[in-house]
Amino acid sequence: MLAESYLHTLSPFLLRISGEFGLRWYGLAYIAGFIIAGQMMARLVQTGRSPLARQQIDPNSLLTAMVLGVIVGGRFGFALFYQPHVLWTFGSSFPFWELLAIHKGGMASHGGMLGVLIASAWFVQKNKLDLYDTLHVADLAAFCATPGLFLGRLANFVNAELWGEPVTTRPAPWWSVKYPNEMLPGHPDSVPSVVANVATIFPTEPANTIHTKLIEGDAVVREAVIPLLTPYWPSQLIQAVAEGPLLATVLCIAWWRPKRPGMISALFLCCYGPLRLLTEMVRQPDVGIDRTFGLSRGQLLSVGMVLAGILLLLVIRKSSRREGGLFPPSNF
Repeated sequence: MLAESYLHTLSPFLLRISGEFGLRWYGLAYIAGFIIAGQMMARLVQTGRSPLARQQIDPNSLLTAMVLGVIVGGRFGFALFYQPHVLWTFGSSFPFWELLAIHKGGMASHGGMLGVLIASAWFVQKNKLDLYDTLHVADLAAFCATPGLFLGRLANFVNAELWGEPVTTRPAPWWSVKYPNEMLPGHPDSVPSVVANVATIFPTEPANTIHTKLIEGDAVVREAVIPLLTPYWPSQLIQAVAEGPLLATVLCIAWWRPKRPGMISALFLCCYGPLRLLTEMVRQPDVGIDRTFGLSRGQLLSVGMVLAGILLLLVIRKSSRREGGLFPPSNF
């Protein structure tokens, strides 16, 4: 018989150095995403599947621009779209400005995409590319982004952030997730009823002690506390599959043969938007941000992505030029 819910006991650190500093899975996810994107981009250029090969442009220079775009855009997007106070919050310890405290997490995928767009525009201007090559650069960025999106969502799950909505069915299904932080008084994720119930069962032990025992697998504590915790949808994993393998499959099928420059980036926008709209239905809205027209901030931004994708399709619809392709006819 399958166990009821998964108890989240994962550590965000692969290696903790001191306090909140160390080698985090979140950072490793970004590094791995950049490496995979770089290899994909280099392969497309080196095998002649990209017009950048004809112009002898080093794909590593494009990758560098996109890495900076993702990091800077993702962090600024998080601040602008979700937590503006980060922009004017300063502290007495390194890195002093909260905007620079990326080790704590806090990156917005929509901001990262805008950052990549700006970085790509700079790359295009620097290399004096024409309109079609500019659109092809956007296609490369969109096509190579899906591994990073997938790994980033997995890191969100490891970090126990961006929780899903509570699961209302009982008994809770095996695929639901329970988070021990619910029982910690004063924690951002604490649930008052859970805190009170745990205190009733263990009146002489501090909540932090019970929390540690729960994480470490104490049988008595697990039996008493786990039924008190709320089961949630694994929204991070659902979004990982949707924004990673599923979206990548759609783009691979679309780019099997050369397409109009801009087509792949337009499809990325038109597919990512609806996928995000659907998966956000089982994800809790960001704390402190009200819904607009019934949509979360992530859903609202995704509607904008769909509109941008449709506009791009209208712009390129009459183009006769074909570029790229995973398996162009000349390769057979």
